[in-house]
Amino acid sequence: MRKQFLKFKYKKGKLFSRKGMGMELALLVLLAVFACSTLLVSSAMFGKDTLMREEKQVITRLALDELAEKALAGKLPADTGDYTVEQTAASIIIKDKDSNKLLEVRKSGGVISQWIYY
Repeated sequence: MRKQFLKFKYKKGKLFSRKGMGMELALLVLLAVFACSTLLVSSAMFGKDTLMREEKQVITRLALDELAEKALAGKLPADTGDYTVEQTAASIIIKDKDSNKLLEVRKSGGVISQWIYY
């Protein structure tokens, strides 16, 4: 005969009564709501970071575009801010303070052939 490790005493069906189920269900719902709200907040924070990065990139590109258009028109101002502009016969290269290429506009026959962002 096998030895039983767990012996339940069934006294008036108390083992299967649903009296204590309300508290467990409330805790389970609380855990689910907490998990969903944590997921929502973390995804919103990642989205905000991406949005801020893209906004900064768009503002930088607008400044570079304006500078390149002025250089193409021949009305390049003396003070170009944080950028340096190098003009050759075939291209215009805009660099930042650290001499990193940011934008290159290539011309062929007086017509813009490529507008390259780095």
